[in-house]
Amino acid sequence: MLLCFACNKAAEIPPLPAAAYLMFYNGAPEFYGVQSLVLVNNRLNGNLDYNNNGRGLIGAYNASKYQLTDTGLFRIAFTDSTGKTGKLTEGIYHFADKSHYTIYLADSLGYYETLVTNDDVQPDPQQAKIRIIHLSPGAGSISVQLDTSYVTGLAGLHFREVSGYVSVAPDVKPAIRIVEAGIPVPIIRKSFPLEAGKCYTMILRGYKTPPDGNVNKTVNLSTIINF
Repeated sequence: MLLCFACNKAAEIPPLPAAAYLMFYNGAPEFYGVQSLVLVNNRLNGNLDYNNNGRGLIGAYNASKYQLTDTGLFRIAFTDSTGKTGKLTEGIYHFADKSHYTIYLADSLGYYETLVTNDDVQPDPQQAKIRIIHLSPGAGSISVQLDTSYVTGLAGLHFREVSGYVSVAPDVKPAIRIVEAGIPVPIIRKSFPLEAGKCYTMILRGYKTPPDGNVNKTVNLSTIINF
């Protein structure tokens, strides 16, 4: 059966409904190997273990995973894997039309906190753009080096702080070093491609000295390719 549709010149295509984009990330080392529940308006939105952004565990880097949602005010909470001990964190946040956000669960020895970043940025076809969020309890003020040069704008960040995006030259295999103030040896070194036209969020996570000795909770660097 053939169906035909037609419209005259006066017909108008209705505007798209307002929508925001959300991504969740579990940056709490205590959830290594344990699922945390993500609640949106008191409804289950998913399960995340440590260093997971919904697409899976992040090694050196992984792609983003934004969820389409309505705009306006939302109640966001993280809880444990069973939900029986109550909510670890809860807050009300406003999400705007056509905007991208990441909601992070952060932890410092059992003190949990939710952090929200606006991820929107205009890609540069000639440059890569990078930023960093500091989620490593116990690490002091940090700065970023590419090879041996400090990156202007990515310096002096403390726990729970996030930088703005900074443009850098693309590179196939840059040496990315995270340096703690007053300590000459980098606390972590990673390398992954920085491509022109792409935008990245680096996440410093884990403990310098895990309280339980679990090496999987040791300080590390993971990166999400936002765009």
